[in-house]
Amino acid sequence: MVIGSNPADATVAPAANGTTDMDTTTPLPTLETAAPSTSLPEKTQPPMENEAETLRTKLEELQKRRKERMDEMVALKSQQGKRRHEYQRLIALCCNVSMDQVDGLLQPLLTSLGVDV
Repeated sequence: MVIGSNPADATVAPAANGTTDMDTTTPLPTLETAAPSTSLPEKTQPPMENEAETLRTKLEELQKRRKERMDEMVALKSQQGKRRHEYQRLIALCCNVSMDQVDGLLQPLLTSLGVDV
């Protein structure tokens, strides 16, 4: 005797004679098992980790380039002060004035040369 309305969910109760009332010609439903999932090889990293590593490498390269350019800029700036001092000295010698007076003479000198500042 079958208990329940859905044959797939039914339970079989034994009959009075010890046998079950289930039709033995109907095949029982089978459970289909899913195919085993394919896992990534151990050495392959997920895409996010690959992208993160690529970005880390790029960041390190950019930081290195930035440091090199900053060092170059500092070197150029330090030369600029030296160069300015040399020009002041040259102007002072040519105009027969002290180096302290050169800054005050720049506007009159440029005007006499016809340069608008």
